[in-house]
Amino acid sequence: MRKLFYGIIISCLLMSSVLVLPGKISSSGGSIYLSPASKTVSQGVNFPVAIRINCGTDQIVAIGAYLTYNTNQLDFVSIDPAGSAFDWQMDNTGGGGSVKIERGVMTSPGYVTGDQLVATVYFRPKVASGSTTITFTADTAASNNAKPVSQTVISGGTDGTYSITGSPTNPTNPTNPTNPSSTSRSTAKADTTPPEISDVRVDSTSRNGATIEWKTDEAASSIVEYGTNNHYGFSSETTGLTNAHKVVITSELLLFGNVYHFRVKSADAAGNIATSQDLTFKTKGYSIQIKVVEPTGNPVSGVKVKLYPGLEEGTTDNEGLVKFEDISLGKHTVELTLGDATASDKIDVKDSKDTQDYQLTAFAGKTTLGGILQISLLGGVLVLFAALIAVLVLWWRRHKKLRTLVSDITDSEKPNSPNLPNLGNK
Repeated sequence: MRKLFYGIIISCLLMSSVLVLPGKISSSGGSIYLSPASKTVSQGVNFPVAIRINCGTDQIVAIGAYLTYNTNQLDFVSIDPAGSAFDWQMDNTGGGGSVKIERGVMTSPGYVTGDQLVATVYFRPKVASGSTTITFTADTAASNNAKPVSQTVISGGTDGTYSITGSPTNPTNPTNPTNPSSTSRSTAKADTTPPEISDVRVDSTSRNGATIEWKTDEAASSIVEYGTNNHYGFSSETTGLTNAHKVVITSELLLFGNVYHFRVKSADAAGNIATSQDLTFKTKGYSIQIKVVEPTGNPVSGVKVKLYPGLEEGTTDNEGLVKFEDISLGKHTVELTLGDATASDKIDVKDSKDTQDYQLTAFAGKTTLGGILQISLLGGVLVLFAALIAVLVLWWRRHKKLRTLVSDITDSEKPNSPNLPNLGNK
């Protein structure tokens, strides 16, 4: 199963058809080892053990480091990825006698060379004396950047042995200047309290990243784990211990206008690590404007507009317009709702620096305020026109009747013609 892990990392992240060939191991002169390999440690005091890789002559793209330890002698405390050359995390767990660390390389050039830190693991001795060994399992291995098929080039690791004493070798309690003998009697109180994380916020975003800030109540490391869901998988960090933390996330694999999950981690000098809750940030994307119109071309206001994926929501204004910011590239389904009527359409967001305009036609036969006003106006004009015609017809009829009446009166008032003698009979 663990050998499959390397193939997943390389095929998914490096976008190439690479697989790890079980049993085919070439010598690169490299090694996986613990630093320090030996040390005297104190009961109840956290101590760090760094997992490192010497890449030899190879370009390493993935590593799986698996440790075992004696639970009667040691407690697992935490894993600190700060300073790791491998920024993609597949597994980062410990406890119950084992530690599992699986890492890949995301950032350019896509591999690491030379002597690099994989992660730092903190343990705490439980006993007052003795010797304990932290051991690499046989599954521990690293694969290279060979093409077309990647190979496991480093297998196994060099173990570490640690002597345990009942008192700290480096007391942290201050000595009493008035009683010099207190130096020999002072003992360090084991620090088992993790830092307190507060004020986590997204300071700014870009098209392929974000800047995350937070505070801790003591000096601690600065790590941000992020990914497409709350399983994360990627990490960014800054070196050194501080109370005010700022980590800039940037990756060409982050897509414009997408939401990403993140959490912050801070480990103090004793290895106590604190982790924030799951949060999100959204990368900068594209600006679009949607206009909703009726089949007649008239704008429709008050339409609720939803974009999928992303669940962006807005409502059209009096001009039928609604604007969205930071939208991702590609095709989106647009859902339109007006009262109890719904409609849907699709838009295709392109790569553009300018605001992209889309016009959607919907709600045929749906009565809207604009439609009511337009119908009322048209109806008023028609009624007025019909009334005018009626008045003209009535006027014409009355005018015609009046003329007839006047003509009759005029004819009745004319004098009768005189009876002239019939001269022809004379």
